[in-house]
Amino acid sequence: MLRDSMKFRERWNADEIDQWPTPQVLKDLTPHGTPGFDRDGSPIIIIPFAGFDIWGLLHTVSRADIVRMTMQALERYMKLAFEQSQKTGNPACRQVVVIFDMENFNLKQYVWRPASEVVISLIKMYEANYPEILKCCYIINAPKVFAFAYNMVKNFLGEYTITKIKIYKSDQSKWLPPILERCDPSQLPAHFGGTQTDDDGNPKCETKVKYGGKVPKELYTSK
Repeated sequence: MLRDSMKFRERWNADEIDQWPTPQVLKDLTPHGTPGFDRDGSPIIIIPFAGFDIWGLLHTVSRADIVRMTMQALERYMKLAFEQSQKTGNPACRQVVVIFDMENFNLKQYVWRPASEVVISLIKMYEANYPEILKCCYIINAPKVFAFAYNMVKNFLGEYTITKIKIYKSDQSKWLPPILERCDPSQLPAHFGGTQTDDDGNPKCETKVKYGGKVPKELYTSK
């Protein structure tokens, strides 16, 4: 497995991926961000997944671009976690806390084969090369249709990853307490039950977390 991972990193030039010129549309419309750190000092990553317009992105950039963008984000988060462990002296900080917000999730675009293939390839890439970075994962605001999607994705997840995932429906009274047990409210946007806001009062903290959105059709390069 280590040998395969080394080959993967060499093939995709992972050590230099931070220098890769990310297409602007991916910079602007890939939903993710880091608002703060958990009580141990581990980075908190928020992913408003419904804002991931996989249909639009696949009509604008290549699959390889999406793979590289995902690698770039993972490498940056891994570096941030390592820096936190060095800063705090706590090895637990070398892992990350992930909050997937599934509010307004629509399964429709993932029925399109190219979209599902990309998502599966990203999951396989993560499992083969980055699984130990995950400290815990909270999937919140999951609609009924998410259960169907998760059952499909689960086939490609390792046992370690599965044990780290907790899934909650849209009842904030259910998902917020376990998150706050791990994360101080000062480290979370008000939109997710914390106390952070942007300077203009925006509870989503869009200066720290990108929420994605639809790719403008004028940016499409394929039909």
